[in-house]
Amino acid sequence: MRSVRPPLAFSSLALRVTLGAAVAAAAMLPLLTPAPAKAQGTGTGGSSGTSQAVSKADFFMRLLRPDGEDKWTIFTEFEQKYYFNRARCSCSDEVVRLELDLSTTGAAKRTMFATNQTVIQVLIGEVACVSSDPAALKAAICSDPPLATLTLADLARARQRTTIDIPVSAFYGPSGGECTRRGQQFIRLRVDTNGDGVPDLTGEAAPVLSVEYDGEAPPPPATAGIKVRPGNEALEVSWERDQGVADFRGYVVFCSRGEAPVYAESSYDDQYRTAETECPSSATVQPLRRADGPQLPPLAQAQQADDGAGEVNGTREAEGPFTAPTPFATLDTRFVCSELLVSQDSTRLTGLQNEIPYLVGVATIDLHGNASPIESVLLQRPFATRDFFRGYREADGQAVGGYCAMARPGSRGGVAGLAGFALGVWLLRQGLRRRRS
Repeated sequence: MRSVRPPLAFSSLALRVTLGAAVAAAAMLPLLTPAPAKAQGTGTGGSSGTSQAVSKADFFMRLLRPDGEDKWTIFTEFEQKYYFNRARCSCSDEVVRLELDLSTTGAAKRTMFATNQTVIQVLIGEVACVSSDPAALKAAICSDPPLATLTLADLARARQRTTIDIPVSAFYGPSGGECTRRGQQFIRLRVDTNGDGVPDLTGEAAPVLSVEYDGEAPPPPATAGIKVRPGNEALEVSWERDQGVADFRGYVVFCSRGEAPVYAESSYDDQYRTAETECPSSATVQPLRRADGPQLPPLAQAQQADDGAGEVNGTREAEGPFTAPTPFATLDTRFVCSELLVSQDSTRLTGLQNEIPYLVGVATIDLHGNASPIESVLLQRPFATRDFFRGYREADGQAVGGYCAMARPGSRGGVAGLAGFALGVWLLRQGLRRRRS
């Protein structure tokens, strides 16, 4: 085993290049043979045919992710999409591993390549990075210096795959590290067969592996469309669905009791990703954005019941919106109060205490695990309703009532239930009298 140390790393971060790094799991040893000239979910490469000239099909590339146990796992297509989000870009020491070899090349051709000093530079950038036009090559936005520089002989003689560790932040934006962008980035091989500094495999004929990234948070639900209505020991939260989010996944509701979480056990279950969930040791969690608006009233003042003040049509209107406090602005997972709500535009928070103020906010989640900012929150207090049966029916309750339900005036179900109860009591008393006589 021998190592090749690359020049200074892209985006001023150190990159390690190791020739012959052992593949972690035995199951990874068999080599896949994807279709030539195409980026695959697990790698690139293809059969080289009978030609003895070096070609795109000779090279195999794929990305692996760390599995948390000092091992590496092949990306599935879904994992790769969910991995390269805003949170992952924020992790300063996070890396993925590129595997590179000539596994798709025939034995005779590899023997010939064993003495071939063709220079291969591994880089990230646009298609002009492998242009044969000197002017286009000079103007291209590419990782500079390259991630690694090898020779064809290095790859041909290696018993195992060459590995290159790349900072995740290097994939974001044209110059790397721009975590709020979304788009596609490309790992390219610049193959120079005669050493003149000009690529010989150019444009689409050059080996390439594409990576989709998304650090752009979706827009939050419109503040004006968020409603928080009180109930008995509960709050009903609703919002207006935004159908314009291209990669929409769902909504998550956040809540707090003053400055503390409402529930002892958070409802967070990987609905979204933040730097806090991905790399708590290497990233500082900052608020995504805060709306300019009124500040929350002091807690002691907010805890005072208003004895019905602010009620409209029999229900108490929420106060606010107020500027989101830090736990909401940073999407603190301890304050998650709902599962991922994919098709719903409302949810009910239960187990609350009447006349205590609660703060509520709603975030949009996209397919890459990015969460929208919570710019503002509403303040609402549950209170004991006077008509439980009405609330039950308004919540789509189907029972017609009985002696254990308070019916509205004119409800035949409630009257019938009470009459039935009275008749039962009368019959029971008659039976007791007969036994005594």
